Amino acid sequence: MGLPAVKFEAQLHLVECWACQMMFGVTSYFESRRREDHQTFYCPAGHGQVWAAETDLEKERRKSQMLADQVRMEREERLKVERKLKRVHNGTCPHCNRSFANLARHMKSKHEKGK
Repeated sequence: MGLPAVKFEAQLHLVECWACQMMFGVTSYFESRRREDHQTFYCPAGHGQVWAAETDLEKERRKSQMLADQVRMEREERLKVERKLKRVHNGTCPHCNRSFANLARHMKSKHEKGK
């Protein structure tokens, strides 16, 4: 006698191979995992497939990271300006880094050109 028959039902998503145009099916779980991890999978003829496009979650993460980087850079730039301004208020020349009791006179005589 042969093996007993088994009834199996699954919903498959159709994928078309980029190389041979063969249509084949993958489960929803398999498709979502490959779209997230971008790992290679293969058509029945052995051609490698990859879903390289960013997922919505990846796009949001990238945007969030870009925004965080921009905020960090602006904060660092603001701190640099604040430090320089504090040094100037304390009489340190921003050009030659020397200290002067009368910084305004020094700036006018040494660093202003053509005035």
